[in-house]
Amino acid sequence: MDTVIPGNQQVILDGAKSATADVLSGVPQGTVLGPLLFLAYINGLPDRITSFSSKLFADDSMLFRTIQDDSDRARLQGDLSALEQWEHELQMSFNPSKCTVIRAVPKGCKPIPTQYQLHGQNLETVKGSKYLGVTLTETLSWDTHIDATCTKAHRTMGFLRRNIRECTPEVKAGAYKAMVRLILDYAPTVWDPTQAKKIGQLEQVQRRAARFVYNDYRTRTPGCVTNMLRDLDCNFLEERRRQSRLTMMFKIQHQLVDINPDLYCRKNDARTRGQQERIHDPILRDSFFAKTVRDWNLLPASTVTA
Repeated sequence: MDTVIPGNQQVILDGAKSATADVLSGVPQGTVLGPLLFLAYINGLPDRITSFSSKLFADDSMLFRTIQDDSDRARLQGDLSALEQWEHELQMSFNPSKCTVIRAVPKGCKPIPTQYQLHGQNLETVKGSKYLGVTLTETLSWDTHIDATCTKAHRTMGFLRRNIRECTPEVKAGAYKAMVRLILDYAPTVWDPTQAKKIGQLEQVQRRAARFVYNDYRTRTPGCVTNMLRDLDCNFLEERRRQSRLTMMFKIQHQLVDINPDLYCRKNDARTRGQQERIHDPILRDSFFAKTVRDWNLLPASTVTA
């Protein structure tokens, strides 16, 4: 989303003038008030959405709705048209080429054929797209995001190997934690996997990093890498993700974040503590609340009530 500021410019070089061109500019980078004023300027965007839900974070917006028939499709398209009117009034500009459509369809069901337009241009329907750094897919699986995360982490590790190979283990360890583990720890409460293959794929990044830090590439030495990780004071990534989920659950339970716990969780009394309803849907079963409640119920009472 770009801000349109009416104006024009021309270039003068060696006394020769170029033709006049319109200027389209966004929020100046690095300013103190710029982001705050921008947020205040676009804060009314969700008010134009009347028939479905929207999420707005800075200049990234997402619209979603359950499509059951043609009337639902028409309402969604009507709100896209309302947003066109909104951007015209506020002199904003949506870029249709950066807007995509994802259809999340339950297994065994067929999507309703739909086509949405913005500025008269058909929006591309994709199988997956990145939103706030997390890749969402039509199957609601996190495999694509995990694969991309591992690829990015390995690429960063390659950069470190090329540039700080001769540095001390302390420098290498600090670089790993600041540049690689930061990638692996981004939004884990959302995509934390339960499949052993994906868990191992993520752990392999840290195991290779440990060998790089100590320049120790011995093979088939039992406990070798585990000892390196212990010396680095690095927990398994799976445990770090579990702690992150439990921390978020604690914040939700004590209303330290803007998520209503009553919508997702039900407190049991002491006689039934630890029981949980059986969930058959694999997508729901591996979601944040279903998975974290299982871990939460195993915590000591002193931790839960802290």
